[in-house]
Amino acid sequence: MDAFSTDPSKSLGKQIQFSDNSFSISSDQVDKVFETDRICKWISNFSKVSLQFPDHLLRYAPSIVSKLGPRKVHVLGDTSYSPCCVDVVAAQHLGADALVHFGEACLSSEDRTDFPILYVYTQLHLNPLSLNSLLEGDIPTLIVYDVISNAQFSSNILLAKPSTEGKDRLGGRVFPPYHTFERIVYCGTNSSFLLLIALSLPDKQFFTYNPKAPDSLETAYTKVSKLVMKRYVGIEKAKDATRIGILMGTLSTQGYLNSLDSLRSAIVKSGKRPYSFLVGKPNPAKLANFPEIDIFVYISCPQSVYAMAAEETSKDYFQPVISPFELEMALNNNRSWKGNLCGDFEKILPGGSHFIPFEPKEGPDVSLLSGRIRLLGSESNKQETEVNGALLESETRVSELHRGGGGGSYLASRTWRGLEQKLGESEIPSEIVEECSSSFVQRGSVGGGNYSHFVINEHESFTLNLYSFKGDADIYISERIQYPSFDLDEHSFQSVTCGVDSVILDESVQRPIYVAVYGHPAYPVSDFVLELQLSSKAAEEKERSMPEPHSKRPAHQVPIPGFRKPHPGYPGWGPELPSREEEQNDFTPHQVDKYYPEWSKDNVKKHYSAENERLAAELILEETKALINETKAKQKQDEKELTSRFKSRVGDIKFWQSELNLKLAKLRDELEELECQKNRVSKGIESIIEPINVIEKCIVHRGKRQGPDLVDDNVQKHLQFELETFKNTMSLLKHTESMMSEKIRQIRKRKFEIIKEITDKDIALEIDQQTSNLRVTGPMSKNVITTRYPTNTTSKNSSRYGHHFGVDKNKSALVTPSDWSEFTQRNLSAASDEIKKVLDTKSKVDGILATSSSKLRSQKELSDRAFEQRIQEVKDAKSILEMQLSETIAKIAEMEQNIISLESAVSSKHGPLATTQQKLQQRKSRPNIELVIDEVEIMLHKECENIIESINKLETCLLKSRNSHISLSKNTIRIRRTNQD
Repeated sequence: MDAFSTDPSKSLGKQIQFSDNSFSISSDQVDKVFETDRICKWISNFSKVSLQFPDHLLRYAPSIVSKLGPRKVHVLGDTSYSPCCVDVVAAQHLGADALVHFGEACLSSEDRTDFPILYVYTQLHLNPLSLNSLLEGDIPTLIVYDVISNAQFSSNILLAKPSTEGKDRLGGRVFPPYHTFERIVYCGTNSSFLLLIALSLPDKQFFTYNPKAPDSLETAYTKVSKLVMKRYVGIEKAKDATRIGILMGTLSTQGYLNSLDSLRSAIVKSGKRPYSFLVGKPNPAKLANFPEIDIFVYISCPQSVYAMAAEETSKDYFQPVISPFELEMALNNNRSWKGNLCGDFEKILPGGSHFIPFEPKEGPDVSLLSGRIRLLGSESNKQETEVNGALLESETRVSELHRGGGGGSYLASRTWRGLEQKLGESEIPSEIVEECSSSFVQRGSVGGGNYSHFVINEHESFTLNLYSFKGDADIYISERIQYPSFDLDEHSFQSVTCGVDSVILDESVQRPIYVAVYGHPAYPVSDFVLELQLSSKAAEEKERSMPEPHSKRPAHQVPIPGFRKPHPGYPGWGPELPSREEEQNDFTPHQVDKYYPEWSKDNVKKHYSAENERLAAELILEETKALINETKAKQKQDEKELTSRFKSRVGDIKFWQSELNLKLAKLRDELEELECQKNRVSKGIESIIEPINVIEKCIVHRGKRQGPDLVDDNVQKHLQFELETFKNTMSLLKHTESMMSEKIRQIRKRKFEIIKEITDKDIALEIDQQTSNLRVTGPMSKNVITTRYPTNTTSKNSSRYGHHFGVDKNKSALVTPSDWSEFTQRNLSAASDEIKKVLDTKSKVDGILATSSSKLRSQKELSDRAFEQRIQEVKDAKSILEMQLSETIAKIAEMEQNIISLESAVSSKHGPLATTQQKLQQRKSRPNIELVIDEVEIMLHKECENIIESINKLETCLLKSRNSHISLSKNTIRIRRTNQD
């Protein structure tokens, strides 16, 4: 058994290599990275939970399960489809009532909305400071990530946050409006998700930031247009495809059944054959088992669809794999190409943001891949059914209708159809016949078996390409066929066919073309006799009555049973004459005795000679008569056919003229509308100049503010932003104006080409109409005919009767009818493309004008509102200052009265103080023992101290009042100056 299978020891010892997107997690980081606390809290409400891991995180499953405690959990390793999708079906098969998904997630809406799902993204910590340092400049930037904890970015950075809800999601993220950012930075290593964003937003700049290498910011997808054009090649292949396979990549995403029904309906309406496949995870080996499928459309999440479009993956697939949006782009006549793709099939369903009603493309179209004309829509289905439909009966006597273009017809065209032996029923290809011709035996009375038909390309006898065959002739092959007149080793086999015994007719002379038949019986025979096929007795009589022209006779004359032998006096086929011995036997005995034998022989010789000459002359007369009748009939037939061809040609010219005139009218209308729209853009540019001057004057005047009023307030910021907005809008409108000028130039060029072709067709139509009316009114002189060629010409066609000089039926400069019609179709197609581009340009310009107008209006309103707020603030401040000024002036008056009162109070205290001091002085003059410190003395001292203390307090208060008066005066001056400013 080891010879037919891998050694078990090698399988057990195989080292598994993890992908690049895996990362190493230490045991102390498991709780933080996988959020085991949040998981334990969430699963506490459920009895049985499934844990879904991708391949590169499956090694951490035992650690996580051990930390979840005694709860019953199931680990889902190998998912049915992509690991980014939630495998709800597998969880339900295990009886789980909830599911925890680990790793990268596409966040597609699930069909089972009542099934609880917890997403654990397992992303490592991101350092926002290092990323902020790499994002230099003022370019608005969008950060795309899974989960970033406590990340703080600068003001010009936007975030695309994960979400499972919302119509404006892209890859499970809610994006801000697309015009608010110019570049995208993806934090991670998921290339399929980055490819999805690049194909959806091809006009943005893309960078990748790896948290494991935080010191660099790498550029990604510098040429997104090439990626988009590769997907467009798949769209063109879908247009050429006959059998389209619908590959199911999900059984749980919301709307997958509706998408399947919608795709099948669109494919059937477009005249193609849909086939549904459910193979689990797709890979090149699985899909290669269905070579009859021309292209696959993959119904799955957006990341899984474009994961196959990666450069390292798409080359491995035998057939192209496209998304439902790309298939609808190929089949829906209402959906036009706008340069970006949509990977979410929910958005193209009814009610989605990208939904457009389906209308199949009808009529002929030119394939951009093969260059051939293809029929689209119901016409293609109808034609294939009429041409290829056939009712076949198998060995089990069950009838099956093989419809054109279906898998049955593809199976019938294959050389190997399975292990079933159908001896004697298979057709043998020409390659096998040429190499192994001795293996064929004669069908019918000699042994039965396989047979094949070969037509000898004998140029001296006939040329296969010059005749139209009405049937087939059986030629049974041997290893070597010897005949005195033929040597098959010197000839080649022109074609191979299979069918019943019949005759091949030449329509030009209405006579049978005889084809050699070689037999190889079942018993061993080396050489065989050459036979000739006859059509019927009627053909034989017709051959006798209509001798073959000399130019059509075969060089190798072979006796034919029942036909005339070649006459020795004429190199054609004459009547069968009796031999000389037979003629001599017809003479009577007395005639033989009456004459000498020499005289009799001479007489018979002269008789035969004269008879031969007479017969030859009769043959010439009959041939001449037949030739004249044939040429007259052929001339009438040619004239009739030429008239019909002229009518058809004139009809074709008129038809294409009408198409060109319609397209020219559309071009004129579109050109006029485009010029009107350009005038609108020019007027818009002129109308922006005056507001820019006003804003600049406002900024200059506000710069003259004095003192603290020269502040960078909201008004100044709004004015600066408004000026920048107006200038950006002007540059955008100028660019739009130049783009429209270029588009007008292209439309005028296409219009000139259409007018030139219409003029050429008018001239050609007039020439053909005049030519078709030319008739032969009398005999033409031979001199006119013989002088059509110059005398010094050496051409093979320079015979006495030929074409006019300068007219060559094989002239290479003349174009074929297909080239002629293709040239007009190319012009019409180019005009249609220009019209579509004009429509796109007009819609784009309308959007630019509307967006610019709304942006300028909103910015003007913001500036006006800032001005109003600033004016109101100034008024409020001024009123407050004026109120404060009035109160300050009142306080100054009160303070002046207070100062006056204090001064009078201080002056009033000086008299009592002097009196008290005088009393004390007088009491000092008391004599001797009377100089006692009595109560009077004590009271006088106390009174004096009190008066001095009062004076000090009053003077202190007076000083404070004077200082306050000075401050109030200064404030008054300051407030008045501020109000004046």
